[in-house]
Amino acid sequence: MILDFNGIPGCGKSTISKELVRYLSNLNYDVIFLQDKIVKLSKCKMLIPFMFLSEIFHGVGPVLSAYYGFYKSLPLKNRKTKHMTLAAIKNAVLAYRTIRKNRMSYIITDQCIIQNIVSCFYDQTIKDEKKVEKLLNVIDTKFKGLVLVNIDIDINIAQIRIKDRKTVGGRLDLLKGNQLHSMLLKQTDLFNIIRSVYKGKAINIDSTTSPLLNVQKIIEYINGDTKK
Repeated sequence: MILDFNGIPGCGKSTISKELVRYLSNLNYDVIFLQDKIVKLSKCKMLIPFMFLSEIFHGVGPVLSAYYGFYKSLPLKNRKTKHMTLAAIKNAVLAYRTIRKNRMSYIITDQCIIQNIVSCFYDQTIKDEKKVEKLLNVIDTKFKGLVLVNIDIDINIAQIRIKDRKTVGGRLDLLKGNQLHSMLLKQTDLFNIIRSVYKGKAINIDSTTSPLLNVQKIIEYINGDTKK
């Protein structure tokens, strides 16, 4: 089973996913934890042609083709946005390659699958949901056993958490005040649309409750799903 944690910055993805990994590990389950890695922007464009050859060799060409076709359909505004989108695509494909090689009971992913689709849009709106649905269909087919862990949180709480961070981890960490609030609203809308289009399995989490309670809710879902 692949549990893909997704949600706006500050919602608690990393905290809850790490708590789940700790819980499952203590029960002696085979668990692998994948977190999104930032690819250097200067390398993104030059890597794409080589990635096609490499990923086809590793048997994940269809996933790369789906992501890259999705990227080409986006009305990207500038060079930096294009490079950030290419970085998101590369991160998603690398996550798939890692998942494909592993035969663990549980694969916990933090910002690796759905999060990277949102990163492709960042500050834009989704004008054609069918393009998103097409990519999601490929993801649901190739990422066997995928369950989305959708984490929701009040935007004001997320904004406070981002402000209190000691390290800068993403683009939104550099924003302040109304600019940050506005971006969180846009990101929330993106997640809501993508989640509504996705036809696969999902569990919704409210991160204002304690991480342990959320882990218990996820475990209850896992136990119920495996009995079906």
